[in-house]
Amino acid sequence: MTTAALLPPVPALPHDPLRMVLSSAVGWRLSGTAKGLEITLGLCGEGDALALAPLPEATRDLADGTFGGWTLPANAALTAAGDLLLLDRATGMLLRFDACSCAFIPLPCIGGIGAAPREVDHPGGISVSRKHLYVCDAGNHRVQVFGERDLLLRAIWGTPPESAQPWQPVDVAVSQRGVVAVADPANGAIHFFEPSGRWLRKLSGLGGVQRIEFDCDGLLFVAVQSEPAVKVLDALTGEVKHAFVGAGEAAGRFSPLPFPVGSNGELSLGACCVEPSGSGVFSASGAPLSAQDGPEPLSFPLRGSAFTLALDSELYRCQWDRLALYGELPEHTAVRISAYTSETELPQDIVENLPDDVWSPCPPFVSEAAPHGSDCMLRLSAGRYLWLKLELSGNGHSTPRIASLDLVFPRVSLRRYLPGVFGADPVSAEFTDRLLAVFDHEFRAIERTVDTQASLFDPLSAPSDDPDPQRDFLSWLATWIGVTLDRGWPEERRRRYLKQVGRLLPLRGTLQGLKEHLRLYLGLDERCCQPLPPCRPCDPPGACAWKLPELVLEHFRLRNWLFLGGGRLGAQSRVWGEHVVNRTRLVQGGEIGSAQLGVTQLRMDQDPFRDPFHLYAHKFTVFAPAAIARSSGAKRGLDRLIRAEKPAHTTFQIVWVEPRFRIGIQSMVGFDSAIGRYPSGSRLSEMTLGRGTLLAPTQMTEQNISIGKQATIGTTTRLD
Repeated sequence: MTTAALLPPVPALPHDPLRMVLSSAVGWRLSGTAKGLEITLGLCGEGDALALAPLPEATRDLADGTFGGWTLPANAALTAAGDLLLLDRATGMLLRFDACSCAFIPLPCIGGIGAAPREVDHPGGISVSRKHLYVCDAGNHRVQVFGERDLLLRAIWGTPPESAQPWQPVDVAVSQRGVVAVADPANGAIHFFEPSGRWLRKLSGLGGVQRIEFDCDGLLFVAVQSEPAVKVLDALTGEVKHAFVGAGEAAGRFSPLPFPVGSNGELSLGACCVEPSGSGVFSASGAPLSAQDGPEPLSFPLRGSAFTLALDSELYRCQWDRLALYGELPEHTAVRISAYTSETELPQDIVENLPDDVWSPCPPFVSEAAPHGSDCMLRLSAGRYLWLKLELSGNGHSTPRIASLDLVFPRVSLRRYLPGVFGADPVSAEFTDRLLAVFDHEFRAIERTVDTQASLFDPLSAPSDDPDPQRDFLSWLATWIGVTLDRGWPEERRRRYLKQVGRLLPLRGTLQGLKEHLRLYLGLDERCCQPLPPCRPCDPPGACAWKLPELVLEHFRLRNWLFLGGGRLGAQSRVWGEHVVNRTRLVQGGEIGSAQLGVTQLRMDQDPFRDPFHLYAHKFTVFAPAAIARSSGAKRGLDRLIRAEKPAHTTFQIVWVEPRFRIGIQSMVGFDSAIGRYPSGSRLSEMTLGRGTLLAPTQMTEQNISIGKQATIGTTTRLD
């Protein structure tokens, strides 16, 4: 038997290998024996990564208001969109961190010291969960609930039942299930509410509770005034599970923060700024601080390690090719990765206890090479299963961060195009593969560009994230068919418009084509049938009450012809040109003409019989929403669209339509006005009282009487 027969077979076509990714998005597949590592949040939401876990800080006090720096201060909260909100307790203003200016800016509609709704007195903690913002208003004995995005005041929670005295809400926390916990030191209790505001229960006898927070396991950390130990309670039973004193005891109990937090609530946000200005450090009230007043730097272990579980290629005698690492490697940090393969899946404890000499190491990943990816070729024996051993090291003050690991398999080498003698010997074949991999890597990058080139020519996938209009590929793609996209539109609308406008090219210069273009440009959808989630059929078109309005009026439809045998003489029957174009008729044969100074027109052409054709035959009117006229860019875009799509010999005018019906001004039914029925009735909570409000009478009952003709405020009317 020859040596070549022992070599693994060259993979058949296609020649592109497979990829396997390890990351926070798809899973790291780590065993439970990781030492000194954790999955941390990237700075300001840049992405999770595998890094060294911070060492417990023995000098920090767990009851300092941030639970040793593991949580945000009570008056700060992160929204689902990644915005940082801060309630300034001195002014009562709600602030939001702006990354562009690297500063906290006040938000409208909330803030100020007072007792009115949306005002606060001695404000406490805040929390954001499930599209709600909870603000503790201790001085006014209430919790105000706002919408997370619109900041509308949704509810005000007063003193809950079973309270000996008016409550004093000083802090609020929300569990993963949405249960809202409110600390009440005035009654020595913690109250629990549903997001709707319904009171559930309370834990009493706790004393002067000042700070509460749920950990990752759903346990409630409670800091009581003048008590050095922090109690960890079961939120359901109130049973004390733990009593911690040092900040190190709470390590790993909370979700990692995206930026450092000091023991006094200092926030280090310099890495979140687009253009850092100053130190990037802020106090718990949002005031800028010097770098010396910032959070204490974290300490990291010098080394951490972890093993992956068995990674299955599902290929017999798979020749694993290469491994690529993406992440951040600060100075004096390194990542070392070793690999081991087997044709059968081995128990995890056996793999982790294998001697070091059976593992195949990659060269250490160091310095700044990782952000753009750094890879190594795996020199392994063939095997279906692969295990990785990860070792992260640092200098105690910084940590490497692995964003993802990409595995490429099986090895598809350019050696397959060479004579068989280059693969006769396993050692020579392996050397040839490593040599040709340098060229193969570049060739695959070119092939990948060619393979994905078709996505550049589809409006649904063409890149459009470049802020420079000259480099926006989607806008450039639109110029291929003579379309100019409005960059003020949302990206989804631009893609949908360009995707559909191409089919209208054969209709250019026709009435149908102009109407279709206007429908797309104005975002009108003539399809009444809308699909319903998840798999239900859409509503039948007949059930839709809305119809696409007539956007274009051809002026020839305004002619009032007098047909022989079918017409009637009268004011609406126009025959002569003087009535169509207001032509001046002089005195002839003693008859008084129609000449009026400043009213009629003196036209030199003697062709009154063709005046109706001259006036109506080549003109049309486009009716568009008046909202477009408020934007100069949208107004120019509409005018440019009509000029490009109209017949060449025609002229047009644009009439801006508002929701009005004015006789003689805006009263063309079907074009610029609409006649609707009276509404059946409206609730006060669902409408804004004003000029267009109609409070219609409905059937009156003992429980609910609507405002109408028969209702008298304070006598026969009850507002629910």
